[in-house]
Amino acid sequence: MRAATASLWHVEPTGSSRLWPLLLTRPNETEPVDEPIDAKPVTTATKTATATTSVDCSAAPSASIVPIHDNRERVKARFRLLRRLPRNHDNEGASAPSRESVDRAIAFIDQMRTFPTFFATLADDGAAVIEFEDRSRGFFADITFGPNDCIECYRRQAGRTSEYFEGNLDSAEARDFLETFVGVLL
Repeated sequence: MRAATASLWHVEPTGSSRLWPLLLTRPNETEPVDEPIDAKPVTTATKTATATTSVDCSAAPSASIVPIHDNRERVKARFRLLRRLPRNHDNEGASAPSRESVDRAIAFIDQMRTFPTFFATLADDGAAVIEFEDRSRGFFADITFGPNDCIECYRRQAGRTSEYFEGNLDSAEARDFLETFVGVLL
């Protein structure tokens, strides 16, 4: 709840306001006024009233909430933050992040068309790692972005044999592994 003080705002009920469903509680009254309000900057002639307003957020339809970013944007932002870490950022001797590796991981994220839930992290050698996880299926996979467009992929899933791939990111074998075992379609 926000309070509008007399020194800042003069609040008047009006039927033409687009600020509905704001409710106005007048001084010395306990019941809100069920009419729209307009808020106008105060002039010296209107500095005598004080009003309190509140917004009923439950009245807004849920369709009006539109997410600005999907998981991809959050993970890319996290990689950009991780890229700034210094050497030994974990106090266990980790290398500084490889800018090239992080940039390749971000570019890879932009290429993904279908994918399971994923997260950003770094390997101890500073390489960017994308981790995929679905705990309900006992599924885990990761892609480590090494030098020269080489990747290492690992996948484990409950009740299945673990799978490993190492090779060039642009190869048909890498794309096949990612699609078949990780669920990533480029």
